Amino acid sequence: MSRILRKYLDQVIVYANRSEEKSEAIRKELEDHLLKKTAELEGEGMSHEDAVCEAIEQHGDPRTVGDGLGRHR
Repeated sequence: MSRILRKYLDQVIVYANRSEEKSEAIRKELEDHLLKKTAELEGEGMSHEDAVCEAIEQHGDPRTVGDGLGRHR
């Protein structure tokens, strides 16, 4: 996993402020989603790093995403 993706996921999890067990499930689901989007973008001709950055950009700000996940307790 790229460093930028790991950092994004770390930030989302901090803002989600969920239990360790729930945080791990959220992290895995987000990672899977972002890796699928990255693969789609690579299939369209983007480099891996550009695709990762674009997938993250499309997904949204880590604080906004994390806060939203934190509200669904």
